[in-house]
Amino acid sequence: MSKNLIVFYSMDGNTRQIAERIQGETGFPLVRLDTVAYTGTDQEIIAQGQDEVNRGYRPALRPLGIQLEDYDTFVVGTPT
Repeated sequence: MSKNLIVFYSMDGNTRQIAERIQGETGFPLVRLDTVAYTGTDQEIIAQGQDEVNRGYRPALRPLGIQLEDYDTFVVGTPT
């Protein structure tokens, strides 16, 4: 039997709400990705993120508290 996990990142809570709805329908465990260093307004965070994408930078993430190797399938949600 495969083990499934919902992994999401949410700035304003919209993606979190969708991830929670998926969890309610599937019963899959839910884990939030959380960066170490983002602060500021939504526009400032978006500008910082775009700059990082352009430079190929990958921000540090807080520990998830789980072993990803224990899961076979991931449902991933991010802001648009």
